Amino acid sequence: MFRTDIEGLRGVAVLAVVVHHMNASALPHGYLGVDIFFVISGYVITASIASWPWTDFGASAARFFGRRFKRLAPALVVCLGVTTALNSLVIQDMGSYIETGYWAAFGASNIFLYLQQADYFGASVELNPFTHTWSLGVEEQFYLLFPVLAWLALSPRFGARLHAVLLPGAILLTVCSLAAFVWGTHYAPNAAFYLLPFRAWELAIGAGVFILNARFGRTAPSWMPSVAILLALVAGLALPAETDRSVLTALAVGFTALLLWDTRPGGGITLLLANRPIRYFGRISYSLYLWHWPVVVFAKWSVGITLITAPVLIVIMLALASASYRFVEQPLRHADWGARRRTAALKGLAGFVAGLVILSAFEGVLKERLYIGDPAPLEHRGSESLLIPLADGNGNTWQGAPCVIDTESRVGQPIRIEDCTFGAFPTAQRRVLVLGNSFTAAFSGTFQRIAEAEDMAITLTSSWGSPAVAPLDDEYDGPWINENRYYWTDVVPDLVGTLRAGDIVFLASDLAYIFSVNGALPQDALNDYIAGVSHLSADLNARGIGLAILGPMPLAREANCTPDTAVSQWFAPQGGPCHYYSRQATLDRLAPLQQAQRELAQDSGIILVDLFDFFCPGQICTYGSRDTIVLYRDE
Repeated sequence: MFRTDIEGLRGVAVLAVVVHHMNASALPHGYLGVDIFFVISGYVITASIASWPWTDFGASAARFFGRRFKRLAPALVVCLGVTTALNSLVIQDMGSYIETGYWAAFGASNIFLYLQQADYFGASVELNPFTHTWSLGVEEQFYLLFPVLAWLALSPRFGARLHAVLLPGAILLTVCSLAAFVWGTHYAPNAAFYLLPFRAWELAIGAGVFILNARFGRTAPSWMPSVAILLALVAGLALPAETDRSVLTALAVGFTALLLWDTRPGGGITLLLANRPIRYFGRISYSLYLWHWPVVVFAKWSVGITLITAPVLIVIMLALASASYRFVEQPLRHADWGARRRTAALKGLAGFVAGLVILSAFEGVLKERLYIGDPAPLEHRGSESLLIPLADGNGNTWQGAPCVIDTESRVGQPIRIEDCTFGAFPTAQRRVLVLGNSFTAAFSGTFQRIAEAEDMAITLTSSWGSPAVAPLDDEYDGPWINENRYYWTDVVPDLVGTLRAGDIVFLASDLAYIFSVNGALPQDALNDYIAGVSHLSADLNARGIGLAILGPMPLAREANCTPDTAVSQWFAPQGGPCHYYSRQATLDRLAPLQQAQRELAQDSGIILVDLFDFFCPGQICTYGSRDTIVLYRDE
């Protein structure tokens, strides 16, 4: 079965994704092109399976999976290998991304990215050249499950009673998947985005449209203005970024399903989608999807995406995609891999293993030799550097790891004052207990010098990813939820219990977690912070203990930058992956939080420690000082 309008719809979908990834503000919801692909895949795969001779499921399934492998694997393996080689030229730590490529080779990068808590719309995934393979994982996992369900539903081997049960069961599962997606978009966004159970409804709707077409004909009702639906679909991709994501996804899926249903020959929708240019993009859509993102990431690490470079990047994308389609995808898809199944399987496995060997070579040997930039002169790299013990000049040592709740294994283990204090805690005239996320550990050198200069004892503790104050309700969630709850409900009360009147608790988190990425400060997040600080202040004041809070810092996490990538490189005239914000733009976003903190300081006697001017001394909030000293070492 071949439909020119479906090929054209693929072209619309892939172009939407490419435009969004090149410039998200130009097409804020262009990522919905992936959802269009899901619906189309459900439709096309169902059409393929419906033609099986159901007398021999094993043979039919083997042919199906063989065709899927020949269709998807060769172009993917070539893309993974070439992408690794080219991006190793400009990414010093390419090894941190290659693992995503490994999982992609096995059709599971969506699961890997979910386990890594990688927010698709956050800064952390923008520099991973394999992020886009998550959608291939969703589809490939669907391909493994759906043929079995179809066999149970269609094979004459099973009775009418089972067939009658499966249809309403499939509808119920689809509805449950949709409900899970809507719920997850708000309460478990990473799961809703990456995992098949939350995405299955989209492919199932595509399958349902084919079944309707096969049963009732391929002509939609005359009242359905399909051209208007196509225009509405395209317009929806450009709606404001703040539009609810679950609603937009549902609309995109619904519009796509209606377009697949309406296939009247010579109709307006067929004429629009079946024109040659859009069909060409649809024809190479798989290869274009594979190659566009590595080109975008390469540009972010090097020349940047500007009005000058964008046309060149588009030409490169199209050239790579066309070459992949012509010389890899099509020849190997239609090649005779051997008359016998075993021979074909061995050939496919050999090529697959060869691709993995290439990835392993880059990860183990070649990646650092290919890098053409200047390595960052860092003494230590990674969050492990935050756990290095540090001694003061009086024989006291902050032990590092025993002072941090960073993994599930640390839950249930105490943080001891004697392991985590600069200065003499028992005899010090002034004592400070520092609480917070990894930023507290990043400040260890600063606290060491303060303790020596001021003759005080500073106890430094941390829980990775922790909110600035204790979670006040059961709705708190996060990647370190168990560690954070243990820290605030068990560890912190015990530590505060060692303090005496006149001591100070210092909340030293960076507060970046309460901001939406690249957006405004959510009012409910600000309210929760104010309530938490007020509650803690009242409790401490009752014991005669003071409270200090760290003022808002520049939003460095959103700069797509770490200390090593902040080093200037000759091949990155635009500054590479670092996207710094201006001082004024940063202050505008921080204003509500700064005002709330000033009011807390005025009304509750809280000490406000404002370091913003130190960390952003110029007109641009960079990663370093005017003297090029790196000021951050978190992440």
